[in-house]
Amino acid sequence: MVIEGADPNDPTRTIRTVTYHGYVNEDGLILNGTESADYDASQVVVHDVAAITVTDAEGKKRGSLTANATVNPFQLSLTGFITSELDGDVQTLPDLEDAQEAQQSA
Repeated sequence: MVIEGADPNDPTRTIRTVTYHGYVNEDGLILNGTESADYDASQVVVHDVAAITVTDAEGKKRGSLTANATVNPFQLSLTGFITSELDGDVQTLPDLEDAQEAQQSA
């Protein structure tokens, strides 16, 4: 389910939230959780928050996506963290140590 609307705290910003309830991707993995992005009309600075779990058809956890990051592609900047894991392979932006510190303070 996708919901998009004005940010109640700042009507100049838009919030788009995607909610996954048993969504099966092309590899047969099942996603559950939410991901939200908020941005202004220029979409130059985007704040992304995610908490998604990935399981297989038997219900075994295979991975996750967690994020609380602000991205500005024009300045090539990312504050906060984005971490994805699948079958033990962990990818983190900006890097694992910084992500762990950001997760502790979030």
